[in-house]
Amino acid sequence: MKTVIIGAVVALCFASVIPSHASASTGFTAASGYSINSDEAAAVKAVADSVKKGVPRPGLVVFFSTSGYDSPIVAAQMRKQLPNTRIFGAHSYKAVFSDRGFHRGVKGAIVALGLANPGVAFGLSGTEVESAGAVSGKVDYSPTDEGALREIARQTVLAAAKDAGKPLTQTPSLVLISTMNGLENFLIDAIQQTFGGNVRLVGGTAIDNNFDTGGVFANERFYKHGMVVALVYGGEKSIGNYFLTDYSRSKNALVTATKGRRTIVALNQRPALDVYNDWIGGKLGSRPASGAEDVGEIARMRPLALIRKLPKGLTGVVTNLTLKKTSEGALIQATDVHEGERFTVTDADRKTLIERAGYTFKRAMDTASIKSNAIAGGIQMYCKGAAYVGLAGNETDLSEMVVMLRERAYGRPFIGSFSGGEQGSHEGLGLFLGNFMNSTAVFAK
Repeated sequence: MKTVIIGAVVALCFASVIPSHASASTGFTAASGYSINSDEAAAVKAVADSVKKGVPRPGLVVFFSTSGYDSPIVAAQMRKQLPNTRIFGAHSYKAVFSDRGFHRGVKGAIVALGLANPGVAFGLSGTEVESAGAVSGKVDYSPTDEGALREIARQTVLAAAKDAGKPLTQTPSLVLISTMNGLENFLIDAIQQTFGGNVRLVGGTAIDNNFDTGGVFANERFYKHGMVVALVYGGEKSIGNYFLTDYSRSKNALVTATKGRRTIVALNQRPALDVYNDWIGGKLGSRPASGAEDVGEIARMRPLALIRKLPKGLTGVVTNLTLKKTSEGALIQATDVHEGERFTVTDADRKTLIERAGYTFKRAMDTASIKSNAIAGGIQMYCKGAAYVGLAGNETDLSEMVVMLRERAYGRPFIGSFSGGEQGSHEGLGLFLGNFMNSTAVFAK
């Protein structure tokens, strides 16, 4: 077994040179910026200038960039333009969006949201994870040394808390994360073990324009195979979040056998492929003669989903996309599965996928009782599959999605990415990794 090389345990991206002082809690100010300029320096300057026009001294800047740009240059230019700011960034699939619209340039696109709040402390940390042959960048990536990866994730979370100057006994009011495919659960577990399951979590898996490994950014650094964590302390009443997949659902079955972390062998003691195929009218076809065969494009419009009990007697689902079918009749999933979990089959349609971005934003507002006239800004990770399979990457549909989101945000600043997986939380239930979902944070004035 190969050993995972920790490329930056000694280079955890502390921002301790940046002051982080918190006083009495107040509201946030926010401003967004975007650019589709093909020149990295010019694009970053345009984005940063727009942010600084609305928030002259942001405590945290969150940005999303497509991978067509030279990412190390983007990272360096962000630091040049924002020398005294904590900078959190991640790749977005082919395009980005903001309150100014849907953005897809010839070479790329960048959006950013700047946040300031004198009553809040921010912490940030990033880590590079490398191993020869272990990091393929594909969504079915399987780590070769889980123990090492769990320690990397733990150290990244601890470094972010240290950067904020906060003890581990203090729970942040919001956690923002991004990482490459396959590392999400390690980071989620580290956050839950450090802060408990009631922390607000918003995250999206970084992917490049080829739906391969996406990189992340932390301050002046770009990490090709990495993870980034931002922590917000204070302002609890000014932050709302929501994690949604808004689909109808019908039949369900119990997971009765699994293999490894992400393979469902049996549902209700029958081959998982047979059960799923029955539910969707045989659209997955027969078993391959040997090995495994891709079915992700078919499964995306009727994905499997884990059933979760929500507060007040409600139920919700966390979508878990099927990537491959095997010759044994098993299903290889995009996120972890466990025996005893109950899965259902869900249905998506064009109208739902267009409207849910705004709906999720509104639900995030509701979780913190944020009124329309008090919105400062927001961040959303919108699933690449929903955008580029469910809506076929149609720019008219995606622009309509952004228009409806802007209506729900009452024209206030927001930014969004197209992510390869989404991370979020449900109050009282813990932290989750899903697919075909939206994860959203809303900040109040």
